[in-house]
Amino acid sequence: ALLDVSDPPAWQPTAVCFTPSLTVTGTQPTVLLGLKGGTVIKHNAPHVKMSCFAKMAAPPPPFVRYAVRRDLPNFPAREYFVNHKARVLFLGAAGDGTTIVTMDADSVICTWEYRPESFSSLGWYMPIKVRRLNVSDFVLEEDPAFAAAVLFPPPGK
Repeated sequence: ALLDVSDPPAWQPTAVCFTPSLTVTGTQPTVLLGLKGGTVIKHNAPHVKMSCFAKMAAPPPPFVRYAVRRDLPNFPAREYFVNHKARVLFLGAAGDGTTIVTMDADSVICTWEYRPESFSSLGWYMPIKVRRLNVSDFVLEEDPAFAAAVLFPPPGK
């Protein structure tokens, strides 16, 4: 569940990446966090209001009351992306940050469009595409011709 505080381990970050959002001074005010419970959170730093590239798509408060910064009443501190039911293994923002791709431990891949139309009336973003990879038949085996070796640091150092 999105706000299930009865399971603290579900809120442990398992994947993280910066978004391409930039301020005039070159700082990145937002970061995406994939959590063990499957939720993806976009955390917005206080200087997100100065973003000149990949601006925020969430509607302004009072619609997003639960995540508003006191120092920035018109900018949510967190934005939620909800669909995964398993631990998030990968997430990344493509292009100008309006497309986000995530993958979980159940091989579910979600594509999210970061735009107002993707924001649900429940207060979080919904994916535009959901696909499942069939990885059950794919097994990596060690090739005996290429034995594992430590290359760095050199042995004995």
